[in-house]
Amino acid sequence: MYYPKGKFLILGFKDPFLAARLIALGIYPGKELEIKRKALLGGAFYVEVDCCHFALREDELFGLELKQLTDGGAVV
Repeated sequence: MYYPKGKFLILGFKDPFLAARLIALGIYPGKELEIKRKALLGGAFYVEVDCCHFALREDELFGLELKQLTDGGAVV
């Protein structure tokens, strides 16, 4: 499966419950999110938002509406 790597602009959320959790962490629309890498055994993605690093589950990451700003390749 292809996982994007690079910088993205957060446009919104696909799930209101997920939105509440991520907003509490400081991840909300208008912020820039950078996908750094995927965990070796799968499941988590390491991302950076405003110089803060987070580990997001796959369903959390794909629950965001993102617009790609730069192409960083693919994370396998």
